[in-house]
Amino acid sequence: MNKEICNGVLGLFSYKNVSRTFTYGILLAAIPLLVIYENNLPNMSVVENGKHLLMGNGAEGILKDFGTFFGFLSQNYAHQILLLEMVTGSLLGIWYEKRKWGAIEIRAEFLFFTLAEATLFSLLITPVLSMVFLFNFPIPFARGYPDLSALPIYFGKNCGDGFYEELLFRVILLGSIVKIVRKFCSYSLSIETFTVVGVSLLFSLIHYTGWFGLEMNEDFTMQNFMYHFFLGITYGTIYLKRGFATAAWTHTLGNFWVYANLF
Repeated sequence: MNKEICNGVLGLFSYKNVSRTFTYGILLAAIPLLVIYENNLPNMSVVENGKHLLMGNGAEGILKDFGTFFGFLSQNYAHQILLLEMVTGSLLGIWYEKRKWGAIEIRAEFLFFTLAEATLFSLLITPVLSMVFLFNFPIPFARGYPDLSALPIYFGKNCGDGFYEELLFRVILLGSIVKIVRKFCSYSLSIETFTVVGVSLLFSLIHYTGWFGLEMNEDFTMQNFMYHFFLGITYGTIYLKRGFATAAWTHTLGNFWVYANLF
């Protein structure tokens, strides 16, 4: 085996371990997705009944409510408070991992690996679930070609969806429950599976309840509910096996293919 092949194998092996760390997820998913989303916020509005309405993210709204302790802190600064809390939590998580494992080497090519994984997963997951539960055969651009000028704005919104929904449902809920179960109970694949299913049910249900101001952009049907439920299961599985970065980018790209009328 020559030196180049040997380095490639070792690099991939290293990537498979590093990519599952919290530190990698923050640097390769949280920061890029959040920066793109924040930069697009001024453009992310739609006109409805003569009023400009911001295309916000429901998971972000839930986190803001929790972050301000349901209004105990000023709602006028909910956005800034949430950002401060996320930065503080990220720094604490990175410090904890560095203390536990030492320095975590993140190479430039790791971003390519993550984007390649996410692209592959999203191009497989979205059309299959669309066919099975929505009965839509995914013919590219069957719903017409998109407005190319709007694609950057939709991509910015999808970055927010991928980041905030994966942060709330996979990192905070699923990740915390799995860590607690592994710490205090003997490890059981069935318990982990039950947790993924439970969080996925909540992920699907909350799309239709309007809790905490979550945007409701589609009517409840069993087909739609099952579609989001199995999306939650796949994202949860990706998060546990491949980490936050791959799950967040898969979610982002999967949503974007739909907005772009690819599926």
